[in-house]
Formats: sequence, C-alpha cells, structure tokens
Amino acid sequence: SQVLTATDRTAWQWAAAVGGWGGTREHIVTTADGGRRWTVQDNGRLNLTSVDFIDAESGWAVGTGALLATTDGGAHWARLHEPCPSIRSVHFVSRTVGFAVAGGRNVSQYGPELGGVILATGDGGRSWRLRAAPRNVQTVCFDSARSGWLGADGRRYRSTDGGGRWTQVAAGVRPASADFPATMVVQC
Repeated sequence: SQVLTATDRTAWQWAAAVGGWGGTREHIVTTADGGRRWTVQDNGRLNLTSVDFIDAESGWAVGTGALLATTDGGAHWARLHEPCPSIRSVHFVSRTVGFAVAGGRNVSQYGPELGGVILATGDGGRSWRLRAAPRNVQTVCFDSARSGWLGADGRRYRSTDGGGRWTQVAAGVRPASADFPATMVVQC
C-alpha cells in the first residue's frame, strides 16, 4: 500500500495487489479505502507476480506471461512487449524510468533464486536493456534513477550510478547447500 498526501489536511490511501485465488484465475485488485473494499481491475490467466505504481495513475504489473501498464489508475491495462528473459518483478522511479529482475530459476514470491538478471527501461517499459549486475539477482529497488539496492546470491549491493556498477555492502548468509541457495530480499 502507498500513502499519498494531496494537501496538508487531506490524505488518501491507495493499494494494488496481484495474485490468484483458487488456482484458476488471477486478478489485479485495488482499494481506495484502506482495504475495506477491493475492486477487480483485470483478471484472467495473467500469471502475475509483481505490481508497482509510482502515483495514482501510472502502474505496471508483470509476470512470466505478461507485462502490463496503466496510465489511468488501472481502469485500462495495456499489454507491452515482454522482453526475453521474462520479467519477474518491477520497480519504477518515474513514469519512464524503471528496473526489473528478469529470468532465473526456482522463482519464489521474492524472485528467482538462481540466474536472475537486471533490466532497465527509460521509456515506461516499452523497451528494456540488460544492466551489469552480480550473478543470481533476486530483488532490486531504486529510490531514484541513480540510487538503488540489489539482492543477489544472499548478498546486498548498492549502486549510485543507475545500476552501472554495484558495490557489495552486506555479506549476507552462506547457502545451506547448492540445492538451497541463500536469498537476499530488498524492498522499497
């Protein structure tokens, strides 16, 4: 959920979620009243894993079979070209600049355990480019177009140049075994 303040006296809350109920259909849902009532904005076999909004109007929903964008608060969702490898999670810092974790294996609710990479866009998700990153990217979060955090192979990294270079800032934990890699989750 995200709290947006309209004025000093007025605040409103908006939240969106993706996921499936009952295992057959998936939904994009939203609430404007703190979760008391939810409205389905889109549904079907979307295979979605992540949703991100930068304001009340501009948002993206991603998964192994879809990359969707909205510019009207979810009233309408447009399907964008899905890059290869498929996007697992997405985080935008403006209407045009965004970062994503793509590809990988053993995907959990946090992202891929192994083989994930970082993609970046400068045009609202219409095209993506591969960014340099440590191996086995699991999660990514940017607080501006230049400043970001990354979780990979159980370690935490920081970038101050838009993901051009990454510096390890936390060693993390050692994996229990090759079958159970360590996970580092960063969230905005």
